[in-house]
Amino acid sequence: MNVKISEDGSIDFEQMENTTPNLPFGPKIVGQHHASDGMPRSMKPHIGIVTMKIDIRAMNPDGTLDIHVMGEKALKKYKISNKAQFVIKGTSEAECIKKLKNTLEKIDNG
Repeated sequence: MNVKISEDGSIDFEQMENTTPNLPFGPKIVGQHHASDGMPRSMKPHIGIVTMKIDIRAMNPDGTLDIHVMGEKALKKYKISNKAQFVIKGTSEAECIKKLKNTLEKIDNG
């Protein structure tokens, strides 16, 4: 909706068609390949944000996991939380994804 205030102080409301608000918060998942500035989106710098939940459990002698997860209070003893987040930056979409994959592989391989 578009709001116009005329010189006499009256307010007119106009319905705007086919508009998307440009909100300063929250990510948008897009399928477009070109940004509004004409530069291919894939060539712009990118950032990958990885958010993790951390569960630490005891392992039973048979390899199964204990049903109890260490709580926040117990984790504080080790100066760690049950949540973590890290950021990967790249000069392009491809570089950002490549760096992210390499980082995840390093985590997986220990």
